[in-house]
Amino acid sequence: MVKKICDIRMEFERLSRKAQDAQFPDRMRLTAVRTGTGEELGRLAEICNGLNCHWGEEVSKPVKEAAAAIFDYLRDYMDISEDYSMSQKLSAYDELEELLQTLREEGAIVHSATRPVQFVGDHWKDKTPVRMTIGYVVVDNQCRRQL
Repeated sequence: MVKKICDIRMEFERLSRKAQDAQFPDRMRLTAVRTGTGEELGRLAEICNGLNCHWGEEVSKPVKEAAAAIFDYLRDYMDISEDYSMSQKLSAYDELEELLQTLREEGAIVHSATRPVQFVGDHWKDKTPVRMTIGYVVVDNQCRRQL
């Protein structure tokens, strides 16, 4: 029964994505991957200059709380990871793994993606672009994993 509901929901969302693509042709879709370990999340934070974190609309309050803890940790870690030794990074990965375990116990999963961007200010004298990598982290219910 749950699988059938998820299948119906995924088909609806697939059709909805087509409608959104037609309505918003200037938006970019990114390929997200399921993020399964604390090390994967830690390495994401290490390579990114900015993070966009989000949870699904239908997640429970315990999932939102666990996701918020991960998002806060990732943002803090992103700021200081360059100063960490390798052994400190391993400890950070373990702490992220514990936070991920809380999400798993609540039936949630994490997907992530990255996107390289270049910024140039309209009023900059030097128009050399500033290069950045933006990370995207999404926490959602288990049945959405096949999207």
